[in-house]
Amino acid sequence: MTIVRSCTNHHAGDAILLAGEYEEFFQRCLVNDLPVALISESKSTAFEILTLGKHSYTTYKQVSVTQLFRKLGQFVVVASSLPLLRLLLQRTKDSGWDNFQGLHILMDRKTVERGCVNARAFLWAAWQHDRLSTIFPCVDPAEGIVLYTYNPYSSAAPAVWRNVGQFRGRGGHPWTLLRMKYQGSRTCEGLTFDKAKDLNGYEVRMNAIAFEPHLRIDPTKTGLQRFSGDNSEILKIVFEKLNASVRVRVYTGTAYNLGGIDSHGSMVGMMADLATGEVDMGMNARSLHNTWKIEYVSLQRLTLYNAMWLGI
Repeated sequence: MTIVRSCTNHHAGDAILLAGEYEEFFQRCLVNDLPVALISESKSTAFEILTLGKHSYTTYKQVSVTQLFRKLGQFVVVASSLPLLRLLLQRTKDSGWDNFQGLHILMDRKTVERGCVNARAFLWAAWQHDRLSTIFPCVDPAEGIVLYTYNPYSSAAPAVWRNVGQFRGRGGHPWTLLRMKYQGSRTCEGLTFDKAKDLNGYEVRMNAIAFEPHLRIDPTKTGLQRFSGDNSEILKIVFEKLNASVRVRVYTGTAYNLGGIDSHGSMVGMMADLATGEVDMGMNARSLHNTWKIEYVSLQRLTLYNAMWLGI
């Protein structure tokens, strides 16, 4: 909690999400006056009455409750086993508070006995659930408190981080495990960093369907040259700047194949690829509306941003 309180910016109305075996945080009064959202690991917890998980889509659509759903910036997930951690990460991802850009602190409840043996496994589980800014603090028998994180794209990191291993990541891309010693207030320096500024050839998985004039697909060409129109041209600029490779799953059909959300809140059509994690993003732009558990960007704002960023 010291890391969360000292190394992140807090504003009025901010809250922190605690998930899992979090009782000790309340017993030790570590959260002080910071508002807290809770996701429990079981129905037996004494704090179940304060716990909210995934609300139904029907409830979400009610205007009277949508004000309760806001993205949080700090998440602390406490688990004593890897299966429990995966469950909690999924519950967090399903909640209205989820924010893949937030800082996630993963804690092994039994780190005093186990040391840091679960560092790689816990962090890999976080990456499987699309968490990027993730820290795993643990108690090393020789060095005391140490912190682990990872870079799924390259080995780049501030000097305070030490490369302790490179493993086969998603699609065979290198996945780097990093470690630093806890240094009190100095720990904040370089604790979080931009891991996505250079994707180092990482393969971004997309889906697309012809939707003229915004997206045209020429089957006689290969790679990204197959695609033209404002939807694809903007992404070409972004991916070139980020040094990313792209694999596109092309659909045939009509605009109805773009999909959406059914009456039960489940993703259908091409949106289902996003929900299941089979693709990272869709190339086709969609209208902005009250959407359940989908991250989106404005291509118009992205165009302006990249024009300034690239000096166009």
